[in-house]
Amino acid sequence: MQIDRSPEGRLASLFFWLLLAGVAAAPFIALSTILYGLAFIAFLLLRPRVPLNASLAFLILFAIVSLASIPAAAQPGRALRHFGEVANLAVFPLFLAGFVLRPVRRVLPRIFLGLTVVLSIWGLVEFAFKVPGDPSWRIRGPMSHYMTYSGLLVVLFGLLVAYAILGEERRLRLLSLGGAGLAVLPMLLNLTRNAWVGLLAAAVLLAAARKRSLYLAAAAAAVLLLVLVPNPAGRRFLSIFDPANPTNRDRIAMWKAGWAMAVEQPATGQGLGMVQDDYRRFLQAGAVRAEVPHLHSNPVQIMAERGFVALAAYLAFVGAVLWAGWRRRNDWTGLASLLACGGIFAAGLFEYNFGDTEVLWLTLAAAALGGIDGDGL
Repeated sequence: MQIDRSPEGRLASLFFWLLLAGVAAAPFIALSTILYGLAFIAFLLLRPRVPLNASLAFLILFAIVSLASIPAAAQPGRALRHFGEVANLAVFPLFLAGFVLRPVRRVLPRIFLGLTVVLSIWGLVEFAFKVPGDPSWRIRGPMSHYMTYSGLLVVLFGLLVAYAILGEERRLRLLSLGGAGLAVLPMLLNLTRNAWVGLLAAAVLLAAARKRSLYLAAAAAAVLLLVLVPNPAGRRFLSIFDPANPTNRDRIAMWKAGWAMAVEQPATGQGLGMVQDDYRRFLQAGAVRAEVPHLHSNPVQIMAERGFVALAAYLAFVGAVLWAGWRRRNDWTGLASLLACGGIFAAGLFEYNFGDTEVLWLTLAAAALGGIDGDGL
């Protein structure tokens, strides 16, 4: 490809590489924030074409309705402090523009693989040194929370599996398969159940997309092995189905409280970021904790703090992203978007990962892969 050395061409290259650097820095929130901020400035100066698709349209609607919940909150000033949760969505049009500006088919798989290897090895080393002295320790990698760590690995797992199956470079396909397998180990050791739900959802989507029940059978066999062989992960997995489990009872109480919040303010919810402040007022019987940071479910959290219109916009965005990936499932970029986003959206039924900045940004990058014309990649 001929290099454009004009000022506009240099600016386009800068924008493109800032975006990719932001993806590579996904676990490091401060660094990725700076990189995406600089990419946004370059975007405003460059004004590249942004491919308009259903995913972007629904995400814009979701952002507008989310902003409307701020003045409608009982304490608008406190709700305004959470404006950044809406601003974080602005990276999606940047990805859509950047991924058609320069070819990414060769470089992105390498970034995904490198990220996965670094996070997986980091997690395994952390487990080896931390857990013997503190059995309650959960792997978190360079992030502040173990669920952020597992959420990133769910997305990366789907991206690598797709490349391993449909990628162009044979050696990189084998390495991607190894990277995906490596990522599963710290996810098991992390004992994060919503991440396991995400892995199973990715397996189901893979079996459906490739019309090969072998993938589903392999996932089922892995689950059986996990459950039948005595181990902490197996016991943790079985706890998903235990109604007496304190975590399960607490989640159900949270979801009931979220429904009550949404019913009280159906149009705008309680206000952006106001769930934590209002939770005591809606405390349900059976709740284990009287204070929670969020409601551990994307749909429940969104309807509680932003209302039913925002929930509809979010679900429409999810549907549009998955449909776009499904339509292009015979290309690795489309399949990658389908598996990565399908996995993390399924995990998000039991965790508020759409409000987890590191996970959100990588998810939006994966969504952009399936939402643009493959010829631009």
